[in-house]
Amino acid sequence: MERLHRVELIERLEEAKRKGVYLAKGQYATDKYCFKVPKEQVNEIREELSVLLTVKGLEIDGELNAIGFLIENLIDIFESET
Repeated sequence: MERLHRVELIERLEEAKRKGVYLAKGQYATDKYCFKVPKEQVNEIREELSVLLTVKGLEIDGELNAIGFLIENLIDIFESET
C-alpha cells in the first residue's frame, strides 16, 4: 500500500477500534468495526489487496491459502462499498 496514505488509514482503523464494535440495534455486538474511507482510496485499497493476494495469498497450485481467504474477505468488503 505504498501509494495509500498509510498513516491516515491506520489512524482511522485505530479510532474505530477505540470506539468499539458496531452494535446492531444499539445493543447487539457484531464483532465489526465501522470507519469511513474516501471513495478515491477505495479503488487503491482494492488494487493493493489484489496484489497482496497474488503475492501472499496463493499456494503453488493457485488455490487460496489461509492468508488468501482473509485478503479475499477484505476485498469483498470493499467491493460491497462501491
